[in-house]
Amino acid sequence: MKLPVDESWFNYEFIFDTYRTAKDYLNNELFLSGIGLIIGEAGCGKTRLAKEILHDNQGEFLLLSARKGNDELLLIDSSRETVNKINLRSSFSLSLWEKFLYETQKINTPVLIVLDNAHFINPQLSALVYLFCEFRKHAAHSLALLIVGGKELLKNKSLNDLHPKALQMPLYDERSCLAVINKTIMEREGEAHAAAFTLPFIKYIQGAAKGNPEKMTHIVNAARQIAWIEQGSAASLRWRHIRLAVRESGKTQRSRKAMLSLLIGYAGFALLLGWHCTGVLSPYLPVPSWLEQEPVAGMIPAPPPVIEEQPATERQAMQQLFRTWGYDVAEDDAWCDQTPRAGLQCETSKADYDALKQQSLPWIAQLHLGDKTRYAVVIRMGKDELDLLLGKQTWTVKKSWFLAAWKGEYTLFWKPAPSGRTSVTAASPDEDILWLNKMLSRALHLPLTQEARWNALLVQKIKRFQQSKGLRPDGTPGKATLIQLWLSVEQSATLVPENESAEKGETQ
Repeated sequence: MKLPVDESWFNYEFIFDTYRTAKDYLNNELFLSGIGLIIGEAGCGKTRLAKEILHDNQGEFLLLSARKGNDELLLIDSSRETVNKINLRSSFSLSLWEKFLYETQKINTPVLIVLDNAHFINPQLSALVYLFCEFRKHAAHSLALLIVGGKELLKNKSLNDLHPKALQMPLYDERSCLAVINKTIMEREGEAHAAAFTLPFIKYIQGAAKGNPEKMTHIVNAARQIAWIEQGSAASLRWRHIRLAVRESGKTQRSRKAMLSLLIGYAGFALLLGWHCTGVLSPYLPVPSWLEQEPVAGMIPAPPPVIEEQPATERQAMQQLFRTWGYDVAEDDAWCDQTPRAGLQCETSKADYDALKQQSLPWIAQLHLGDKTRYAVVIRMGKDELDLLLGKQTWTVKKSWFLAAWKGEYTLFWKPAPSGRTSVTAASPDEDILWLNKMLSRALHLPLTQEARWNALLVQKIKRFQQSKGLRPDGTPGKATLIQLWLSVEQSATLVPENESAEKGETQ
């Protein structure tokens, strides 16, 4: 039985250290000089890094965004709605900008102004930054400006004279990232797995993650888990695994140029082979006799597989359930009593459909198909359909068919506290309380704390989290709260989102 020591071992230190160093650098620049500058091409993660700085900011923040071909700055509120505009035409820009800066002093707390897409107002930017620097010298409250834009800003000489230092994105190139990922895999799993990721894979993943290290490592982990589930090994990754992992993370890349190229290629292929390849048009565009093929005798298509005839034992389903959590377990070792070695709890019982759907965890269903019993891993629960791992295929079945074959029996894994306890209370050890406090801060996007005491603030955070997840806000985190907590920080197996579907093998 092969169980990784740490489920989150793809959180490579070099990626996160680089990201933390960048944030520390920007926070230091904002504190000392009052101006920070992030530069990079579209999609490299610079706006996301700016939002991380906003989360770290203890005061108020104002988000301004420029738009291409428009001499205006838009003031954006927390719901992404435009609440005000600053006209940057020459006759208005200086007075309106100064008025805006004076308004910031009425907030009576430190203020961080983020100016996004600044390259769209490159000609006016120098004057705005100069006025900001002059105003900041006499401001009653701390005031800082974070400028975010493209590489065109590097050519702005007057801006460079005001603030010569800039943080350029991305923070690490694809080749360095690829080398570290494959080296880590080789050290932990052996040389056979060392070339699982290639440079095109990493470029695609980094583009989809937009520079976010947590999202990037989540996609890497998910791709390997998908390969494990389907093949029993993560040594041979395919584009299908990478794309499905990106889609599951909610960051699918959609390129119009790529789609156009695909359509042009398909059209060229069709023209090359002629209408003979498109049988659906043959009644309207008859195939010339010289292109007709001789019929082949005796070729009868094989019947499609039937789900009732697929071998699917309880041990096979348990092995696949382990794989959904990222663990490669031999079929003979796939038993409930092995889950503590993976830091998991195994639960076998009966429940209704909606209760299991609300938990958002993959689970094993016992299906009664005539005189046969089959075991399937439920990986998606949609409105009218489900995706099942049964045998070595992914099946999509109607909800009505599933409910007729399933009598409520289930087996699932869930993740308790790191100590193995299934709840955390005021009587729990300091280590558990500290862990709970940190997890709640991450889930609620609050500043991290080293507080290891059970106090009113912690109870308030627990209730706030429970309420956000539709749980009873009793302030005592038990099984349901811990499940949702692990899901919130993306360190738990989870069902495929309802509006998506796993790549299917067959439909029933």
